[in-house]
Amino acid sequence: MDVVIWGLFYLVNGVIVIHDCRTHKIKNKQLVVLVCVELIYLATRSELFVIKEFLIYGLAIVVIYILLNTLSQRMFRIKAVGMGDIKYTISLSLVVVGQQQSALTDAVRFIFLSWIIGGVIALLSKVHRWLPTEKMARIPFAPAIFLASEIMRNWPRSNVLV
Repeated sequence: MDVVIWGLFYLVNGVIVIHDCRTHKIKNKQLVVLVCVELIYLATRSELFVIKEFLIYGLAIVVIYILLNTLSQRMFRIKAVGMGDIKYTISLSLVVVGQQQSALTDAVRFIFLSWIIGGVIALLSKVHRWLPTEKMARIPFAPAIFLASEIMRNWPRSNVLV
């Protein structure tokens, strides 16, 4: 059963990442399907108790992204992350949240890792001119968010909060 659920999980994420790369948009329908797959996974493992932590985690992600967007708009006059990216980060955090030590600490790690990966993607796309010049100011952020969630989900946890 886990193989089917994880297959669906990666299929839905693949669709989201490809769609974001093409259009710079993440559809709410795709996010609903992703959350449903994650809830089925949690229900089969009897881990629905993480919903409370997930809500705290989601709130922390929204606050951090709003602060980062506000700072980037004031400093660089650009809007860094759209609402689709924020909703995607929150929906992916459902599978990360059950393994955490602290919701706030892991939310900061998740977002920081996403921004680092997004920055690397931006630099590589600018250097190699993967994106047309009219789209150089915008990069698809879903690949960075998905890669960061996979790193967070698979990274071994220690008892030490950093």
